[in-house]
Amino acid sequence: MGRTAMLWHVTLLPRLRGFLPARTILEIAPGGGRITAHLVDWCERLHLVDIAPEALSACRERFRDRRGIAYHLGDGRSSAG
Repeated sequence: MGRTAMLWHVTLLPRLRGFLPARTILEIAPGGGRITAHLVDWCERLHLVDIAPEALSACRERFRDRRGIAYHLGDGRSSAG
C-alpha cells in the first residue's frame, strides 16, 4: 500500500467514516489532489479551496473527467476568496 493510500485508510478514513458519504465536502489546500482522489468518491459535490492557482490547475487537470467538483481560489479563512 502506498503512502497516500496508507494515510487515507489508516489515519483519515477511520476519523471521517461517521460523516461519509456526505452530500458536500470542503477540502482546504488540496495541493495536487492526493486526498481529493479519495474524497471525490464519497460525495455528490466537492469544493476545493487553495491559495495557489497552480494547485487548482493541477486538480482541474487531474479530475477533468469528474463531475461535481468546484474550484475556489482563496486562503480558506473566509468565503470571500
